[in-house]
Amino acid sequence: MMEWMESKGGIRHPQIDIRLHDPSDPKNSYFGVFTNGPIAKDELLLRIPPDIIISVPVDEKDEGYYDSVCDLAWKLKDEYELGNNSVYAPYINYLKAQPNKAQIPALWSLAGQHLLLQVQGDLTMNSYDSDEKGEVIVTWLYEWYEKDCMDGSKREEEESGNLNPYFLAVTIQRGFDRSLIPVYDMINHHNGEETINSITRPSIFHEDGFGVYALRDLEAGEEVLFPYYGCPDCKDTLEYWGTPEMLRDFGFVEDYPHRFHFREKYSIYIDRNADGTFTASCKNDKCPGKAFAEHQLERLSVLYDTEILASQDFLPRNEYYVIVQYHRALTVAFAALLEISPEGEDTVSVTEDNWDSEDEEDEDDEDGGAGEEDGEEETKDADENEDAEENEENEELLIALARNKNIDQIRSCFTATS
Repeated sequence: MMEWMESKGGIRHPQIDIRLHDPSDPKNSYFGVFTNGPIAKDELLLRIPPDIIISVPVDEKDEGYYDSVCDLAWKLKDEYELGNNSVYAPYINYLKAQPNKAQIPALWSLAGQHLLLQVQGDLTMNSYDSDEKGEVIVTWLYEWYEKDCMDGSKREEEESGNLNPYFLAVTIQRGFDRSLIPVYDMINHHNGEETINSITRPSIFHEDGFGVYALRDLEAGEEVLFPYYGCPDCKDTLEYWGTPEMLRDFGFVEDYPHRFHFREKYSIYIDRNADGTFTASCKNDKCPGKAFAEHQLERLSVLYDTEILASQDFLPRNEYYVIVQYHRALTVAFAALLEISPEGEDTVSVTEDNWDSEDEEDEDDEDGGAGEEDGEEETKDADENEDAEENEENEELLIALARNKNIDQIRSCFTATS
């Protein structure tokens, strides 16, 4: 696909590669954009030419985002049917070859959807224009698109047959408003200030295409990352798009920091520090009450004991893993809320002294990347792996305390800071 992009006028920095995260596990691993050598700040990493972008025009009759997604999904269906005759054939064939056709919860198994809904519970989520019940995390595709989009006979330009929900899911998961952008959609998401290392200029809708540039100096082996809600055309998505919405639209639980937007008026921010401790705060010092947090922790701990553990043997591997990660993210968030004081102490951190050594082994740790030949890089990788393991152990203890419904001990893991 890179050769196709370059044949259309695209540019790839010679120190940029696209590869699997774990080449030894092609069935479950995913692609990413990586450096194979040092790259200086502001250097062009990729230039995406306009001729490889699948897009639909803006129609004055369109009602905005929803109509654009619908039109783009139908166009993607048409390109699939053209197959090798499509002008986008390299990209279409790449999509067809992806092993996981049900990454987002809307296409999960019924058992996986049911368990995720139990984890979501009574927590609301933000849609693109309103606050909705938490069930939208799995029902959105049909609620938003079944009536006016999937039935081809109801479209202004009558289509033959119905639209497979898969095309809508791909459009949401990989698209940018009214466009699917090959290669660019292989850059993975992260929203940590120290981790984001690329920036897009000038606009993904520019008539001459656009470029991806190094936001800082990059070392060999780094993955190129940017926040999916931080593109130059994403406007105010950060205000309503948090960790639950990322799971709904992309099918994964993002790494820290996490954001949760509850009941429209509450926004909670959770981050994990380099030493494995956590910090948390609420937007404008407005936090849900402690009773709300205690209720959620109680609910989540019971659910883990009675439902999640029992589902490990029959749920698809990816669905189980994502549900466990989401349960963990919610547990950390509500544990932090217990100690965010309404009297003004709006930041909380977990002190290292609070963690003991009797941590559970992380059964979900699947890190198994190949080692580096260079001694210094091996040492660096070992240190990073050790830090990651310590972070996971810290988090595992918090999860264990929540499962045991030991609210007092959970509170002892957090100390308010000014």
